[in-house]
Amino acid sequence: MRTTDQVDVITNNTNALYAIKLLDEAVALGLDRGELLADAGVHRSEVDNPEAHLAMEKYLRLVEITMDRCEAPDLGFRVGEHTSLMEHGVLGYAMLNSANFAECLQRYCRYQRLVGPLFEVEVVTEGDVAMMCTRPLPGGWQLSPSVIRYYTQEWLATGVIWASLIGRDYLFTEVEIAHSAEGGEQAYENHLKLMPRFGQSGTRAKFPAEWLSLPLQVANESIGAMCAQQCERLLDELSHYRGWAAEVYRQLSLSPGEIPNMNAMADRLHMASRTLRRRLDSEGLTYQQLVIDFRLAMARQYLRESQLPVNEVAELVGYANPANFYRTFLRAEGMTPQKFRTVI
Repeated sequence: MRTTDQVDVITNNTNALYAIKLLDEAVALGLDRGELLADAGVHRSEVDNPEAHLAMEKYLRLVEITMDRCEAPDLGFRVGEHTSLMEHGVLGYAMLNSANFAECLQRYCRYQRLVGPLFEVEVVTEGDVAMMCTRPLPGGWQLSPSVIRYYTQEWLATGVIWASLIGRDYLFTEVEIAHSAEGGEQAYENHLKLMPRFGQSGTRAKFPAEWLSLPLQVANESIGAMCAQQCERLLDELSHYRGWAAEVYRQLSLSPGEIPNMNAMADRLHMASRTLRRRLDSEGLTYQQLVIDFRLAMARQYLRESQLPVNEVAELVGYANPANFYRTFLRAEGMTPQKFRTVI
């Protein structure tokens, strides 16, 4: 059975986490935190803790403004090197507790959507060379050159984290970057301990393929498997949604036992309820529909993974009247909850 804590760490909105780290580095470099937030249209409550909700469009605006005002050519590296895998909750634990480096990267690539990425990462092996290849998500956000430069640096900084998992000082032996260095070549060399090739057809970071079979130094495979299963479930549920619908679904997952009404959900997302209604309508959905879908997903999981009486399942997913749950479940699944249990 999924617990509230498990849902919470899986669906943690990482925008606020990275925004806080970005602001800390910016302040250390002499920039004013309040001015950056005000100019990016970000309220302090949206970055008051790593689990706050910060919409992607605001996060990208904050990154762009900070990059434009910061004279340090390695801001993305600075942020990336101060972020640990454990800050990604269950996804991080699934990776840290993998049997070997190959499985760790496989989980990273498969479940990266759970933390709201801007790039799509793929691991490719060619002979004795393995490489991680990145590209902006198809149909994703329009990213400015400065944001791409920042996010590329932040991602490349994880090479030190990957290396530590397999007992190496550095992971990458060759790096190709799609954009230009903008005069910051030395910064890249300082952080990567090698000079990348800039202006390439894509961004790729290479390392010896034989390292894929190396075991992770501290790993509990049973914990890793359990965490991967949790990631798999949420990924399946999120696969039906994009845009604001996905944001709402993530928020519902944070407190599955207490479904907020639409006004409360709009408050969580720092917008008026009419704005949320309009945005969901543009995606062909309603808030009520998303709530029903979420409740049914939770109900299917309880029915699969527990022997709880159906009436208790109905109560757990927010139906005060079990008869309403029966009708909704039958209409959606074409069978009663009891029948569903016998055929799964």
